[in-house]
Amino acid sequence: MLNNYALSNQANNYLSLYRELLDKTQTCVFSMPSETPAGMHEPVIAALDISIGPHFKTKYNQVLFNTLKEYVSVSKKEFEERLAGYKADWADSVKLEKLKGMEENFKRACEALHKADGDLSQFAGMFDTQKIDFGTEESSLFFISGWSHNETIPEEGYTFNWAMGNSASLFLALPKETSVRMTARIRSLEFPAPQIITVKVDYKEIGKWTLSNIWQWEEHSMTIEPDDHRPGVSIIEFEFSQNLKAEHDPRPLAVLFESLTLQ
Repeated sequence: MLNNYALSNQANNYLSLYRELLDKTQTCVFSMPSETPAGMHEPVIAALDISIGPHFKTKYNQVLFNTLKEYVSVSKKEFEERLAGYKADWADSVKLEKLKGMEENFKRACEALHKADGDLSQFAGMFDTQKIDFGTEESSLFFISGWSHNETIPEEGYTFNWAMGNSASLFLALPKETSVRMTARIRSLEFPAPQIITVKVDYKEIGKWTLSNIWQWEEHSMTIEPDDHRPGVSIIEFEFSQNLKAEHDPRPLAVLFESLTLQ
């Protein structure tokens, strides 16, 4: 079954279809009889347009969707197998980089499948947690985009990640039947005006947080209501009203995240 959906096979199938369509859409000439009956126009030459048809996009999307589902499944299996083999050898930087690359490919595929309204329920266990401790190796699996590298505040004993630019997003498995309280422990830079964070779940806005423009730890919470149509794995997005590049740090820093808790 996997061979049927291999990307190389699909590419060859689409190439064959394209060639077939080209052959069928060559100009076909129709002409009237040489002796035109009285009252009729002169002979007409017209091209016959054989289009792909209204269902091609639907079929193409379904094939692409199936291909993506198979790729995500294979990618997850390979990632877990490599993870099990590497656990005893975290000091090997080459292996660790390969593992991170596979993790990123898997998450990119999950994101694409999510945008195509695909069911990610079989992967919910990987993104099911009650707390994300930012700045740790475990937290990186949840990240999609907009996050900087792991950092620590030695004097305070905290680990964290900066959210950068206009937005940052992550994967989370959320319950469908019950509400959940999401609490973020965060810090904002000292902007001229308060930092405003718009929170979205699966591209739908659910609320905003207004942070103080003082460099201090704050906890902000929001209730995520139940949703029977929620996918098995959701995308949580934080949009920021402002970010700043400092002279000593060229990154567009927005908000510092220490933890995210679900209750």
